[in-house]
Amino acid sequence: MPSKNVVREDADDTYYHIYNRCISGNDLFKDDSDYIFFLSLLKRYLQREKTINKTNGMQYENFYNRIELLTFCLMPTHFHLLVHQVEAGTMSELMKAIANSYTKHFNKKYSRRGPLFQGVYKASRISTDEYLTHVSRYIHLNAVDYDDWSWSSLPYYKGNFSSNWVRPQFVLDLFDNNIPAYLEFVADYEEMHAQLEEMHHQLADGLESLL
Repeated sequence: MPSKNVVREDADDTYYHIYNRCISGNDLFKDDSDYIFFLSLLKRYLQREKTINKTNGMQYENFYNRIELLTFCLMPTHFHLLVHQVEAGTMSELMKAIANSYTKHFNKKYSRRGPLFQGVYKASRISTDEYLTHVSRYIHLNAVDYDDWSWSSLPYYKGNFSSNWVRPQFVLDLFDNNIPAYLEFVADYEEMHAQLEEMHHQLADGLESLL
């Protein structure tokens, strides 16, 4: 039976929470360089500037302004992305490119073969602004030490980093561009836990196995 959050409704101008994990619950990121390489893939495909493959001189695919990354968090065994898909079909193209490139990197580095990810990525469609803010917060809170976690988009929300491939403004605009208000919202664990049960129902495969 297919998972309920394998994307069936792929639409223009729509927000999605994308997530996947390593096969058999193994580590997807074993050291800092793995996190850095995965982030470099997001940058490669999502930044305005086009990137050339130094091996063959061909241009990598570029999805700038076809899909926009709002929030992300990379954890040892899995990852979460919050995106705004501008053009239908782009999410699938992006995730295929990232999965293929990262699997090749990982298998070569660790002398392994075969698939790395646990099947096709999952994506949950987000239909309201309220749910968008809760998903962004949930993603940032994946790390217990979320305020100091190096592998999330929270520094972009704080204004410490900026780029054209991470778009925190989509979420911050819902807080009237008030950064302290968003950070207070993220830190509000009590409200977060009240929303967690709803998240369990929304996400496939038992969200508790990702925590």
